[in-house]
Amino acid sequence: MAEVVVFGVVAADVILRVQRIPAPGGQVNAETLGWRIGGSSANVACGLSTAGHHVRLVGPVGSDAMGDNLLAELERCGVDTEYSFRADAASPRTLMLLDDTGERTIIGVDSGAEPSSFLPVHGPDLRSADCVYVEGYTRYPAGTAAGARVGSSRDPSPRT
Repeated sequence: MAEVVVFGVVAADVILRVQRIPAPGGQVNAETLGWRIGGSSANVACGLSTAGHHVRLVGPVGSDAMGDNLLAELERCGVDTEYSFRADAASPRTLMLLDDTGERTIIGVDSGAEPSSFLPVHGPDLRSADCVYVEGYTRYPAGTAAGARVGSSRDPSPRT
């Protein structure tokens, strides 16, 4: 299986069932269905790890109790959290509104983290990585994946 390094933020998706998505200025009641691990990087990391790949997640986790829950969930999925670190902020939340038709509306809740808090003090050696996933270059420098190898003895062709 592959060695994968994922750079990104871990969030908590709070799932709310609503009868309908509210119109601007409107109001609806919601039923809380619970929470799950969220953020594209955490979803990628958990999916690849569950499929049997060795995945290391590099990125911030909130310093609150939800951060503890998120780290535990990552580890339950088999994600290596050695390079995950606690940000001096609350864990980001995403409200997921699900209506009766199955339509979803996503509301991101700002955690208050500064952009510089997305970079680790030290990260993994990327030369052994078969794949590097970077959540977005708005939070990570464009050269974040530059240390990854472009070929291996298993596959001598360059990767793009």
